[in-house]
Amino acid sequence: MKGSPHSLIWNTYVLVPWLLSNLPRCSRTNFLIFLSLYL
Repeated sequence: MKGSPHSLIWNTYVLVPWLLSNLPRCSRTNFLIFLSLYL
């Protein structure tokens, strides 16, 4: 499980909505830009 691509993808799909729901609006835009660059 540790370091497997499936768990990484799963964690991304779980963490992204949680972060988006907890970040303020201005930080949300910056996070989306960072995420698009990271992916």
